[in-house]
Amino acid sequence: MVRAAIYIRISKLKRELLDAQRQQPPCEAFIKAQGWDIEGVYIDDGRSAWRQGVRRDDFERMLANVRASRIDAIVSWQMDRLLRRVEDASAVLSVAKQYGTIIANVDGALDLSTAAGRKKFYDLAVAAEYASDLSSERLRLKHAELAADGKFSGGTRPFGYDLEEYVYTDHTGRHIKYRLVLNAEEAAVIEAAAKAVLEGRSVTSITKEWAAGNVRSTRGRLFRYGDVKELLVSPRIAGLRSADGKLVKAEWEPIIIRELHEELKAILGPPRQRGSNQGTARSYLLTGFVICGICGALLRSHRSKANSRETEPQRRYICDPRAGGGYHVKRLALPVEEHVVWELLGELPRKLLEATRRAPEHWESLGRLLTCQTDR
Repeated sequence: MVRAAIYIRISKLKRELLDAQRQQPPCEAFIKAQGWDIEGVYIDDGRSAWRQGVRRDDFERMLANVRASRIDAIVSWQMDRLLRRVEDASAVLSVAKQYGTIIANVDGALDLSTAAGRKKFYDLAVAAEYASDLSSERLRLKHAELAADGKFSGGTRPFGYDLEEYVYTDHTGRHIKYRLVLNAEEAAVIEAAAKAVLEGRSVTSITKEWAAGNVRSTRGRLFRYGDVKELLVSPRIAGLRSADGKLVKAEWEPIIIRELHEELKAILGPPRQRGSNQGTARSYLLTGFVICGICGALLRSHRSKANSRETEPQRRYICDPRAGGGYHVKRLALPVEEHVVWELLGELPRKLLEATRRAPEHWESLGRLLTCQTDR
């Protein structure tokens, strides 16, 4: 008897159409019509399989069971639920050829023992990947257009604002959209925190104050340090949004004025770029900044293993051949970092004094001093 596995992938964007309740019954009916047994149901919920690096846990578990000879056939509702990239096709085809696994959807089975069957299988994967890439490209263009117009791009409402529903009609018909409107209570919390930073308070103390007052994010959790910092330097609360690397006026009402936004950026640093690690805590303060004095290669961070002379691993900067170096330099990280910090702190008062001389009208504002132009 053929043991068949049902594979279901639920897309976040198509959840209402492609949920398990819609995918599973046709698969069960197909398996019953073939006279097979159902080995199990494998579901990856909310997984965007076309994105590289996204692991589908049940997909991998199902392939492992094929390799363990527990599964003879894989059935999906549509082939694009099973395949989303050509890499998926290669993985499935590899185990199918090795273990004689039947690959099928509710429209029928593919004969992967023939060249024509394997070509059709790959063609389906190529078509699915093309559809996903095209959809992604259209979505990026749409968001770029919304950003250029200063409009809300959708998603969860940001702290400080509520979502207001409105209806508009164009040549394609009637649509329901959402725009941001001020949430007076949350906006007051943000404005007070922004002014507190300008008065010298730390983000850490504000984070603790918010936790004590049970100030929670729109997802219902307490704010962490990074959340508060990113919120305070976000252009959104100044009625701005980023479009193609530039700030444009947004359609929503600002919580703070733009000048205050610039001061906060000068004190706290710029907003973290999406997809980067900027703004997170650094284990090695000088990674990417220190170079070998002999060959000029960037020193690589390295944590040594503890030995008989060291009670714990030691952080070091080393001239590593893997980074283009040649084992020329190896230095303990802590004394190097302490020296650099000491030198920077020694320079800070002089730079602030120079800024005060250039712009004496701003001497009471650290943010404005830090944003003063050097040619004044």
